[in-house]
Amino acid sequence: MQYVLLLTLCLILPTFVHAQIIINEIAWMGTVPKEGESTQAAANNEWIELYNNGSEAVSLEGWRVMTEDEGLSFTISDTIAAGGYFLLERGNDDVVPNIAADVIYPFKNNALGNSGEKLFLKDGGGVIIDTVDALMGWPAGNNTTKETMQHQGSTWVTAS
Repeated sequence: MQYVLLLTLCLILPTFVHAQIIINEIAWMGTVPKEGESTQAAANNEWIELYNNGSEAVSLEGWRVMTEDEGLSFTISDTIAAGGYFLLERGNDDVVPNIAADVIYPFKNNALGNSGEKLFLKDGGGVIIDTVDALMGWPAGNNTTKETMQHQGSTWVTAS
């Protein structure tokens, strides 16, 4: 009987595997100044990219992106395509040139600290879907060159 139950679970469980939405890339340091833009203004050009590594679209209705101290906190309500990316830009849609934002989150009081943060992605029920624990400092990215922090496998790398 135990073997039948185990075999049944092995055959059924794969059908219930869900996509994993991850925090894929973070421009915690802002961007290189655009023509006519001050260095300080460019430092506020933060953005976050989510990635759906599954084979089905996922509704992000009521999901939240927030830091542990809630210095950054906003809700998203959209859908992320299977194998798709989802761009969250701070303040306006000019933060990442030539790529339309999926969500523009409020500029005021939503900055990421350059010394590090603990960042959460929570679903509509408040369940933590992904976490980036950088309280001891961002593990990647470069504030001088404005290279971003990008998820690669099980680690973070500095990427242009």
